[in-house]
Amino acid sequence: MGIGDIHFKGLIQNRKLSEISGPEFMNALRACGWSEGVGTHFFQQLRKDGPTRGINTPGDLARAIAGGTSEPGRDGTTIHRVCNRSAYIVYNSTTKTLITFSQGDPKSVKGP
Repeated sequence: MGIGDIHFKGLIQNRKLSEISGPEFMNALRACGWSEGVGTHFFQQLRKDGPTRGINTPGDLARAIAGGTSEPGRDGTTIHRVCNRSAYIVYNSTTKTLITFSQGDPKSVKGP
């Protein structure tokens, strides 16, 4: 199961991020087989920066992820570029943990 398999089910997929509590989002994410990294504030960053990139609901997030591309990151993480490369998600595919949602298009990490 990869990041592209994140699909939210039920009413939460169409609710505005600003109206969803942190625990509600974490439960919905857990139902997808994923979690937020401890102390990473993924949901907080998504709530803040997502709407400027057209991500207003969990369903929008799932569609952005499905349309994105992944590449190796640093320290065992992966960068998933979304929203026409105007934002990205950093995640750990081994632990199925979302770490960061941020605006921008960081440089690629070159492998050895």
